[in-house]
Amino acid sequence: MRELGFWIPFVLICGKLNAYPMRKLQPEELFILACAKIEPSAGEIDRINNLIPLIRNWDYTLKLAIENGMAPLVHNKIPLLGNGSMVPEQIRKSLQQVYYK
Repeated sequence: MRELGFWIPFVLICGKLNAYPMRKLQPEELFILACAKIEPSAGEIDRINNLIPLIRNWDYTLKLAIENGMAPLVHNKIPLLGNGSMVPEQIRKSLQQVYYK
């Protein structure tokens, strides 16, 4: 069962289990995965904070969050982040709209 825990995020990001060769995840994808934990530790919050400045495509990040059902979790993490103000206002509003849907 431990092996399944590895494949679930891979399937969420890539959309299929047989996507070979495995590629390095982009900061946008790592950000979404890092937001998956409901109650993140201080170290996990730091990791999310460190990923924010690396994100180049916020529209792609939003699309990933919505398509994978992660938008509510991402929305909940932003107030916990020191770098949360670096998330564009329109992206925060879109996340909020999905959260309250």
